Amino acid sequence: MPESSDESSSEGEPDMSEFKVIYEGDQHDIRADVLLDSIGSVTDLVSTINSEVGGGRDIKIRISAPERGSFGIDLTVLTDIATTVMSEEVVTYTGSLVGTMTGLYELHKHLFGEDPDQVQEDGNDVHVENRDGDVKVFDKTVVNIYNGNDDARDDLDGTYESTLKDDRVEGIRIEDSETGEEKFRADREEFDELSGGDREDELEEREVQDRVTLTVVRVIFDPNRKWEFLLDGEKISAKIEDIGFWARVNNLEEEFSSSDRMEVELVRSQKYDPSLEDWSTEEYTIVQVYDHWKAGGQQGDFFDEDDE
Repeated sequence: MPESSDESSSEGEPDMSEFKVIYEGDQHDIRADVLLDSIGSVTDLVSTINSEVGGGRDIKIRISAPERGSFGIDLTVLTDIATTVMSEEVVTYTGSLVGTMTGLYELHKHLFGEDPDQVQEDGNDVHVENRDGDVKVFDKTVVNIYNGNDDARDDLDGTYESTLKDDRVEGIRIEDSETGEEKFRADREEFDELSGGDREDELEEREVQDRVTLTVVRVIFDPNRKWEFLLDGEKISAKIEDIGFWARVNNLEEEFSSSDRMEVELVRSQKYDPSLEDWSTEEYTIVQVYDHWKAGGQQGDFFDEDDE
């Protein structure tokens, strides 16, 4: 493999830090899209870290040709020479980016991609407890990025998500390019959990049930279809699943028209949206009709507005 350090020795280019991302496996024909997607998540994470701690520095990320067999990839992090005067400062900064990146992968693995159960700060060190009660110490910057930057969490998940598409990827490790020292590794059996697969299977759902008053907008005399109502000024659609109500309708004991009012037991089926940090209603269902009164006190016609 061509050495990235040889390429960077031309006059005017700054010093750099290097590391390798190695995709372990017996075969050397891992799907190209899998490799590129996973490496893309790694480089996106480096860019995210730079945005958090770089103070506007410009960095360039160069990926060398992969090695045969182990799929080692050199990621060379460079800073714009115009923004950094001292070469030593460049090396220190790029080195800190790599250190923060590997720290994030370690923290992500320690927490199984989840939130910490408990954290305790001690100066720049943060003691982080996971769901099993195990505690490890991480740099404060690493913990702050992990807890506060959704893009970083997505990049960490994405590193593993793509590799699940190819069974020939048996592990991922990060090494120092010069010394070969292993900085991080994850085995295939950990990929699903670290990719967020288990968490996605457990998307939070709930049902919220309230006794409310609705205004009838559209009447549909078909138990399998939805009526339209106004709820607190917002238009909603809901099925009515009250057997007793439909019995009264079939016996001509109930007459409806638009603008009528109904007091009902309304169920909201909701999913939690992490991006909004709030619950989104997916469906409305009326499980019981308590009362019904005509708009303006007038008797209305009994009809299905689809027939008009």
